[in-house]
Amino acid sequence: MMTLGEQRRDSVLACLESAKDAVLLRARRALITAALGKGEATADDVYPAVELLAGRDPRCLGAVAPPLVKAGIIRAAGYVKSTRPNRNASPIVRWELADAEAARRWLAENRDEPDRPEDENARQLTLPGVG
Repeated sequence: MMTLGEQRRDSVLACLESAKDAVLLRARRALITAALGKGEATADDVYPAVELLAGRDPRCLGAVAPPLVKAGIIRAAGYVKSTRPNRNASPIVRWELADAEAARRWLAENRDEPDRPEDENARQLTLPGVG
């Protein structure tokens, strides 16, 4: 049985995914590119690759990894301390490359696109349970 917290998390992630957000596409591309380059990646590899507009909850990037895990491209391989100063060395997931060929295929099928007008609406999305 899912906890209330897990239900809220899944609701937020589903909302973000339904927005077909260019930020999530770029973030996934950054995660995969880093994993291909060094065999592993973390959120610290993703943040410099995306631009979150003022007011955009950075927790939206929690939606980056689950589809890549489901596709067998990456897998969780423990935790490391974040190197971003604003994270204060807090633990973050270390993602290990699970299938390099699937990663390359995903990148080829999911090319970066210029921002579209509807992406602006997705960037300003109010997340359920976030006030």
